[in-house]
Amino acid sequence: MKACSHTQDSIFEVMKNEDNLITVQDIHGRQVYQIADFPVKNIQPGILLQGDIGIAKHEFF
Repeated sequence: MKACSHTQDSIFEVMKNEDNLITVQDIHGRQVYQIADFPVKNIQPGILLQGDIGIAKHEFF
């Protein structure tokens, strides 16, 4: 996470899973995030995930 320009530690609800991209929503702030190349391929909508997500300094989306 040191290589990230922004991180978010929270509980996220999986909203959608398409190909190698999952869409999650922070259950506290309701902010929506997309995560590419998530290591679990068959994660179902409604599952709650807890942890840190971040965006690398060189990424812009």
